[in-house]
Amino acid sequence: MDESRKQKLTLSVDAAVVEKAKSLGLNISEITENVLRGFAFEPKKGEEDELRQKYAELFQVMLPLLKKYDTSVEIGQVELTGKDGDFVGWEEINLLTNGHFWSPYFGQEIDSIGKLELYSLHEPNKILSKLIEAVTKASERNKKSMKELELARRIVEAIGDTLSKNDRNPRAPLVHAGKSKS
Repeated sequence: MDESRKQKLTLSVDAAVVEKAKSLGLNISEITENVLRGFAFEPKKGEEDELRQKYAELFQVMLPLLKKYDTSVEIGQVELTGKDGDFVGWEEINLLTNGHFWSPYFGQEIDSIGKLELYSLHEPNKILSKLIEAVTKASERNKKSMKELELARRIVEAIGDTLSKNDRNPRAPLVHAGKSKS
């Protein structure tokens, strides 16, 4: 786009989210511009179907990232009330890698956004923050798992090498079931 046609916009985003986005190599300005470019509607009363459709589109473009990092993301909350109707707390609604929704409140996966109340869904900027947070945590978890797997591989190789050496040297004592053999 022609730089002379651009207009400066001030957007407040949590500093931790900005840092996490940078660590993932994400350009928040570019992402925001693309999102706003695609947001060519203004919801009015009675346009719930269109609003649901926009949420569904957002969730569809999030799925490849969720699958890549094998994670889920909080996209809303359900209000919990006691038997007396008093507020008890909140329960997360998560978008899963298969495109379904999960909350312990539901007790099962929900396969359609049409089954969710619109008021239970977070605002798009909060969903974006939650997505970046979830992907960052999953990336860190994957890195830790890779290090642990590499360590386990090396230990298994060392055990194999030791057993091979013992097989070639029959004088070396073998420890088997708590007994020593020569």
